[in-house]
Amino acid sequence: MIKTIIITIALLSFTAPTTAEETAQVITWDSLLPSTQPLEDPFKDLTDEQLYDLESIVYFREIDGKRGAISPEDTKEVIELTANLKSANLDVDDLLSTYSQYLAEIERLNGLVVNELNGRFIRLAGYVLPLEFSDKGVDEFLLVPYVGACIHVPPPPPNQIVYVRTKHTIVANDLYRPVWVTGYINIEATTRDLSLVDGSDSIPIGYTLKSAVAENYED
Repeated sequence: MIKTIIITIALLSFTAPTTAEETAQVITWDSLLPSTQPLEDPFKDLTDEQLYDLESIVYFREIDGKRGAISPEDTKEVIELTANLKSANLDVDDLLSTYSQYLAEIERLNGLVVNELNGRFIRLAGYVLPLEFSDKGVDEFLLVPYVGACIHVPPPPPNQIVYVRTKHTIVANDLYRPVWVTGYINIEATTRDLSLVDGSDSIPIGYTLKSAVAENYED
């Protein structure tokens, strides 16, 4: 009886499958961009000066819209800019409508993600942008593709920002520490408040990595 048990255990040990450690798929930032048709520039026939005038009109309207009323100085500037465009037989109202639609389409494209990546075990290199600094380290941050993103220049589009939660805290005394992050990536449109010197900014994000591992970047 004892001999039979020993043989059975030996057979089970021999036939039991071994589970190999899962290998992460190394991806690049381009991997996070869906394939889309190039967006045609509706202003390609405008001169640089005409495009500048158009964008200036949009700027003044946006600024004054936030203030609640357009200032006399800005009103005068908009009238002059509008006159410049009309002198070239351009329909300013049509240009402004096209500009608004163009920006809306860019925003839509920037929000598109690669659905096939959802739930994949991946490895991605980027730069750490802590949401908040702590002497004890950080366990959540934004992973961005280049130095200066969100701080010195406008933020990348949502499909080029990954919100990361790590299993353990990491040291991030300086901005933009280069790292490799490994974990399961998920498509999750969200926003996170990023602390800045002069306040905070809400950053739209297209991907998340939770329970991730962050390591020093090495080629």
